[in-house]
Amino acid sequence: MVADSPVCTDAVLKNADKLELLGKLYDSGPYGYALAKGQDEFAKAIAQALTELKDSGDYARILDKWKSADGAISTFEVNPSTSS
Repeated sequence: MVADSPVCTDAVLKNADKLELLGKLYDSGPYGYALAKGQDEFAKAIAQALTELKDSGDYARILDKWKSADGAISTFEVNPSTSS
């Protein structure tokens, strides 16, 4: 089975007697939230909540649970620049 790392981890956790994770994470990229235009305050609230999860250590614990720590990001931005 090949899928996103969290999907594979969930499958293994639910079927540990039949499945196992092999290899290491070879690439990662941040996910984003898509909101309707004009929801700037909601976007800022999401970014703040994620920042608080990081500051409390819960963000790292969640990533560790799903074996996704290599995909961690350090800041949570609203409308980050996508230019190189």
